[in-house]
Amino acid sequence: MACDGAADKSRRFFVAVHVGAGYHAVANEKALRSVIRRACLAASTILRQDSGGCIDAVSAAIEVLEDDPSTNAGRGSNLTEDGHVECDASLMDGHSGIFGAVGAVPGCSHLNLLLCNLSGVRNAIKIAALLVKEQMSGSSLLGRIPPMMLVGEGARRWAQSKHVILPETVAEADQWLVTERARNQWRKFKSMLSAVEAKNNLSSEERQRETEKNGTCEERPSLCAAVDEDKIMDTVGVICVDSAGRIACGSSSGGIAMKISGRVGLAATYGSGCWAASKGLFGDPCIVGCCVSGAGEYLMKGFAARECCTSLSLSQAGPASAAMKVLRSVIQQEGSERGDTDKTGGILVVQADASVSVSLRVRRTFSVFLLLLIVNLSFALLVLIPLKVPGDRPELNAVEIAAAYSSLSFGIGYYGNSIAKPKITILRKKREENGAGIDHFEAGIDLRTSCC
Repeated sequence: MACDGAADKSRRFFVAVHVGAGYHAVANEKALRSVIRRACLAASTILRQDSGGCIDAVSAAIEVLEDDPSTNAGRGSNLTEDGHVECDASLMDGHSGIFGAVGAVPGCSHLNLLLCNLSGVRNAIKIAALLVKEQMSGSSLLGRIPPMMLVGEGARRWAQSKHVILPETVAEADQWLVTERARNQWRKFKSMLSAVEAKNNLSSEERQRETEKNGTCEERPSLCAAVDEDKIMDTVGVICVDSAGRIACGSSSGGIAMKISGRVGLAATYGSGCWAASKGLFGDPCIVGCCVSGAGEYLMKGFAARECCTSLSLSQAGPASAAMKVLRSVIQQEGSERGDTDKTGGILVVQADASVSVSLRVRRTFSVFLLLLIVNLSFALLVLIPLKVPGDRPELNAVEIAAAYSSLSFGIGYYGNSIAKPKITILRKKREENGAGIDHFEAGIDLRTSCC
């Protein structure tokens, strides 16, 4: 079987993609599987190249997800209560710990030029990737600290200075970003909110008559129920590992439906939407990346992505256990405070094994014997000091991937050099079992052999 992607089969790599935790209609599965596959291949094309890096690979994969109207990122995203798209995105490099993010900010009407928020940006992840690279370059005039996060008009102007192509008018932005499905959903939700607001303004007698006529609040469809019916998904995410075990991850989202204009959500929040690291809490090697999706506010307060990676570095239980532990902790904490019913969440995590193999260490290492005389103690020590030949570096050997979710569904896919083609699944749980229960998926992939 021929391998999908570029021709160079010698370079090891791994890509993991998710299209959000929420509810994915069976009717949309074909479109979702297609975009997951294309995102995996976009990243793999870069990772197979000699100059290919994880940051560019993550950005390329998320751009594919943002450009597809079947996801809630970029084109086709949920609309704000004002009726337009505001995007959040972030990207993190695990080796350096550098993080870059862009988010929306309030300021102008949908009828004016889109210069007051990120609603005119086609690919928010591009700006996040540029922010990461700017911090890596270390170049700044007069010693100014490069920004880690930008919002609104400032983010837009900065992107233009980096030659990112942006729409010039509202019509141009809407033509690409706002789909008919999103517009119809916005009208439906707007009508629902108007009806609720009108009821809240009724007198107690009028409210009683209205309740007797139309039923109790519990009998009416909620906004969350309408979201399920309209097949709404949430934040998308990508995790990439290159041949040397370097890792990066990113997230992008249009946010929750009918959000307040200017809300910055999970996808752009440090430690919450995505996290990547190459070392554990105490400096020991631990290559791990995590992307989180769900009802953003409670996941942001729990620093879900960072906590998952930290938990994984401190435990030998594996990625699935760490993801379930963090998701359960965040859900229970939030639920105990206010009894919230929205416990939708999903965590995708990848742990990589990259080390210099024994045979490689023997070939590339030589030893010298040094006789060290310790005068004060009057004895000699024979010390074996391994010296590595320049160019000796770790090589990606294997990965473990896990997904934990409390939502009705969670769409994921993954691809590596030892896999013939991207593997894709829309993880589902039965509606009657949704509640606060957490389901999971896990797999181990050996990357030391080629798929062909």
